[in-house]
Amino acid sequence: RARVAVPWTQLAGASHTLAVAKTGPGRLYYRVGIQYAPAKLDLPPLDAGFVVRRSYRAVDRPSDVTRTPDGNYKVRLGAVVVVTLEVLSTSHRYAVALVDPLPAGFEIENARLGRGVKLEWAQPDDMWAVDFQNMRDDRVEAFGSLPPNTAKKIVYSVRAVTSGKFSIPPVEAEAMYDPTLWARAAGAMLVVGGPW
Repeated sequence: RARVAVPWTQLAGASHTLAVAKTGPGRLYYRVGIQYAPAKLDLPPLDAGFVVRRSYRAVDRPSDVTRTPDGNYKVRLGAVVVVTLEVLSTSHRYAVALVDPLPAGFEIENARLGRGVKLEWAQPDDMWAVDFQNMRDDRVEAFGSLPPNTAKKIVYSVRAVTSGKFSIPPVEAEAMYDPTLWARAAGAMLVVGGPW
């Protein structure tokens, strides 16, 4: 078993050739991956096998959450916000992972802990019947299979707990065993404060 790491600074230019070879009997299994943090935080959406979208809406007063013309959000401090994640695939996909990183300033209202918003308005046919879901401090994760040509949703609530300006990282979906199939929603910025 071996691991080779190449610093990003050595990868200047638009394309590179990578050769993977072995000597001797047996099979060679390998993985090539890139880990990086983009310099640009407001990334555009990218659909490569999936379409994934995220939206925020206020629970108590519509004015608690506003979307600015440039696609960013303003949220009143203390407001409860419903987050709707929507994922669509044109083909049946198995072992799909959906990860929604939370912007700093938001805290999940975990319904399993007796906190959160009652979401009776959510239509059961639209909801994604996931195999497993995590509500973590910094993200929400959902795992399951997607039917073809049917948009499915995950809905949860958060509370704006910290004033400031924060980046909203893109929500991403990926076929776990075929990472060429993935998507991300657009990134944005969040301002928590107010009242507006």
